Amino acid sequence: MNETSRINASIKAVTNQDIPYNEGELKDCDAYGKINGNCGDTMEIYLDFDSDIVTEASYKSDGCAFSNLCGSLAAGLAVGKHLEDLPKISGAKILGIMANYPREEEHCAFLAAATLREAFRGYQNS
Repeated sequence: MNETSRINASIKAVTNQDIPYNEGELKDCDAYGKINGNCGDTMEIYLDFDSDIVTEASYKSDGCAFSNLCGSLAAGLAVGKHLEDLPKISGAKILGIMANYPREEEHCAFLAAATLREAFRGYQNS
């Protein structure tokens, strides 16, 4: 599945209130990040690598639909990326994918990006 397909699958799943395709724990992952946001949401991101390329990514969030969408997008954007490109996936990049989003929920995108960076740091330090 290419990046555009992963983005569209995430948006469609959350819009239809389905479970996003990449939601859930990734068993025996190579990298893991977990952050408790100031808003009270907790997000987790799981990554698998092959030669420093993300081959699989998933997320978990106990937050709202928008938090789940942002987690799904962050994980989807990570797949196929080289390790060193992961920090470039920012909250602004996640928000930029969506044409319309509630301003009061934009912090969810920054939580997702921060959780991805936490997984990145965990992999670098392993």
